[in-house]
Amino acid sequence: MLNRLVDNQRIVFLTGLPGVGKSLLLNQLAHLAHFSGHQVYLLQWDILRDAFMTDRIASLFPDTDGITHSVIRRAAGLWVRQAVAQWHQKHLGEKSILIGEAPLIGNRLLELVLPRNDAAESILLEKSTRFVLPIPSRRIRRLMETARQTSIKNPRNSRELNDAAPEVLKALWRELIRAAMALNIPTPPKGSDEDYDPRIYESVYLQVLKHRRYEITRLNITLSTPSRSVYTFNIPVKELIPNASEVSHSIEEVEHTYPNLHSLEQEMEEWYA
Repeated sequence: MLNRLVDNQRIVFLTGLPGVGKSLLLNQLAHLAHFSGHQVYLLQWDILRDAFMTDRIASLFPDTDGITHSVIRRAAGLWVRQAVAQWHQKHLGEKSILIGEAPLIGNRLLELVLPRNDAAESILLEKSTRFVLPIPSRRIRRLMETARQTSIKNPRNSRELNDAAPEVLKALWRELIRAAMALNIPTPPKGSDEDYDPRIYESVYLQVLKHRRYEITRLNITLSTPSRSVYTFNIPVKELIPNASEVSHSIEEVEHTYPNLHSLEQEMEEWYA
């Protein structure tokens, strides 16, 4: 599957919940692309989010229980569409690939899958752009969660310290269940301690991806990089990150559009609609 993506796609976005293998697949895809002769560009939620977390912005819009403030999530989404359009135009004719990681849940780069009348829309609809949804089995998901807890305690890369903690994973799963209920997707009985169901996960995300070309990759075997972190690249890569001016402009645009932040938060709660 990864080789096919390298051969046929110019832009690939790995989507899905934290802890489903997105970072590992991105790492493997980047290495394959490099050894196929591509210049590799990366666009990752965790990396670009940090660009928005200046002291001033973080004091105005702080995280709550590990969840990024709605203003920052929306600002990042506004920036990312412009970034995709600019990258596409700048690297036309080159053997380059843009590999992104977009969780989507809770409006984390959700703007990538929403139809918009802008320069990015036709690019995001092209045959050479693909959204990939990894769906691990229950067993593989448990193994991934265990590995994540180990890496947070004993990080091989500083980025592992920022991985979603177990309580955040549970909160996001509850958010996905609320989305499933709103979409009339069958869910476990109220009070169930189920914290992952690949069927529910797939159903919600396919609804969210309905305006994009997507494919599913089912993970039923253990994928690992035992000698290095999934955040370590042994190849040259270039990250797409907003500069200070772009960060300020995006934040100001959100503040102007949503003088009442309550309306923004309500809108984000219905990210799946």
